[in-house]
Amino acid sequence: MGIQIPWLLVCVSTVPIFMTYTKMKRMDAREMHEIQMRVKYHSEYWKKGNVFVKEFQDKVTAQVMNTADPLVGRDIASISATELAAAENPARARRWFLF
Repeated sequence: MGIQIPWLLVCVSTVPIFMTYTKMKRMDAREMHEIQMRVKYHSEYWKKGNVFVKEFQDKVTAQVMNTADPLVGRDIASISATELAAAENPARARRWFLF
């Protein structure tokens, strides 16, 4: 009984490999063409998607740079009081309507 278990495991595990091998041998030109077109469409789809992502990323980067705080990245000690007052957004400073 102990000798039969490994052989049974080997036989069961090699069945999918054998089925795949025989399917590859029986594959006709139409199936090969379908697979090739599927791979081609998939690669073209991702290529178009990458172009869209790159263009969208450039637009978002431009928007962020246009709306960014002009004082970001500067040393605090080098910013004058007039620049701080000019950069401060008065609409954002007022949070309470009653006080």
